[in-house]
Amino acid sequence: MKHLTGLFFLFFGAILLCGSCTSQPTTSSGVEIIYFDLDTFFLQEMERLKELQIKISKTVKIGDHSEEKVQDSLVNLEQEFKLFTVHNINKSSMIGKYQVDTIQNDQATLDTIRYVTMDKKMLTKMLLVLFDTTKQIQQIEVESASSSLLMNTQSRAFYNANSGYEIKSYQHLLLWGNKCLK
Repeated sequence: MKHLTGLFFLFFGAILLCGSCTSQPTTSSGVEIIYFDLDTFFLQEMERLKELQIKISKTVKIGDHSEEKVQDSLVNLEQEFKLFTVHNINKSSMIGKYQVDTIQNDQATLDTIRYVTMDKKMLTKMLLVLFDTTKQIQQIEVESASSSLLMNTQSRAFYNANSGYEIKSYQHLLLWGNKCLK
């Protein structure tokens, strides 16, 4: 009887051990997905936009001066999206540094995911992902801030999957005062 009891616990333990071996989703680089992965999202967006062969209109505004330029589909989207992917928080060094809030809509489907840093030293202060009614990503918003002896910078980046992106940056330079870049 002792032999059967021992085999039962060995068998039951093996089942529990195997059942806990489920793997987490990973990115293309093999990193486990803990937080929303900006790199993967923007790689998919690059492919989608390349297929659409879009033209891009860029407007840069510094203070009261603005300049507009229209570019064809040969735009380096990887370079354009780097403004967002530099804020990818889905890295092993970031685990536990962000508080995650999720909001569901009336139909109990995911509406918003919001990540807010709990570590004031982090460059990315907030990442917000908004979904539409079809569960597709509608908008991404990133807030960041950094400071040095000579300058403090705060920026907000907005990406709308249907209309483009906007970056607002505010700099306070020790010797020159405030500047607003859009």
